Parts: sequence; C-alpha cells; structure tokens
Amino acid sequence: KYSITEEDIPRLRELIETIRSLSPKETLLAISGELTPVAIAFQRYNDALLKPQIVEARIASAITCLEALYLKAEERMELSHRLGQRASVVLRLFDCGALEVYKAIKRAYKIRSTFIHGSQVKSAEQKNASELAKKVMEYARISLLVFLQVGRVVDKEKFINKIDNALLDEKAHSNLRELIVETCIVCK
Repeated sequence: KYSITEEDIPRLRELIETIRSLSPKETLLAISGELTPVAIAFQRYNDALLKPQIVEARIASAITCLEALYLKAEERMELSHRLGQRASVVLRLFDCGALEVYKAIKRAYKIRSTFIHGSQVKSAEQKNASELAKKVMEYARISLLVFLQVGRVVDKEKFINKIDNALLDEKAHSNLRELIVETCIVCK
C-alpha cells in the first residue's frame, strides 16, 4: 500500500505533465471527441483496461479496439477472420505466436458478438475468459503502439494493405517487418 501525501502533489503534477507531453495527439483527440481510428481504438482500450466491468465487456472493448485498427470502414464480411489474420501477422513480429493470436481473437470475437448482441455467453465459452481477456488486451496494447508509430509514416488503409500482402508474399512480409522495425521504437 502507498499513501499519497501533500509532499507528493508536485511530483505527481510533474509526472502527469510529462506523460501528457509524451502522449501522441491521437490520445488527446480521443479525449476531445475528435475521431480517428487510433483515437477510437485508444478509447476502447482505455475502457477495457480501466472501467470496472464484467469480463465479457472487457473482451468486447478490447476486440473493438482491434477492429478500429485492423478493419477497413467498408468491410462487412468475415470480420473475425480478417481481424485475426491481420493481427497475427503484426503481432508475430513481437514474439506472439501467430496461430495462438488468431485463435484467441476468433474466440474473443465470438464472445464479443454474443455479448454485444444482448445474449448471455455460454458457460463453456466463459471458461478461461479472464485469461483470454488478458491476452486480447495485450494484443490491443501492442497493436495500439504499432499503429501510433507506423501511422506517422503510412496511413491506416495503406498499412492494412501491407499487412494483407504480407499474408501472401514473403517479400511483402519482409517489407512489413522492415517498416515496423524502422518506425516502432516502443512496443513491448
């Protein structure tokens, strides 16, 4: 336990100002209500992380964070499949097992859909839901950091196209890896 005293207030203010000055503009846009995909994702990640809510709601928030990052506006079909594939391609570059990421996102997406559509998640699907929520939130955290940094050199649509191409072509995968290595200073 740690208690905060009046002596801590100046240091806390300094810490808050330091964090605020380092925060990407997208995080401030989310607070101001201006919408960009990363600002939306950041807000949904914050909901998953900070709001006191049931595990299904945390999973839904984390998945919608990933959706804001990895899905294009006009996409309406095979969303969980595309989301899982795209996130797997990026997250494997950060030592996450691609197949594990894909399966976890598919499972979490199913829980998200059931919950969002107003139905109760079956007890079999709730098994290990807390662990699943932690995994998906970690995937969302890393993905947010990637999109915040890569977004400074390439827009979301082009980045998603690079991810899709990396699924099919080794040279495209190498190019994606190179882009991420060059632009992402902090992700883990």
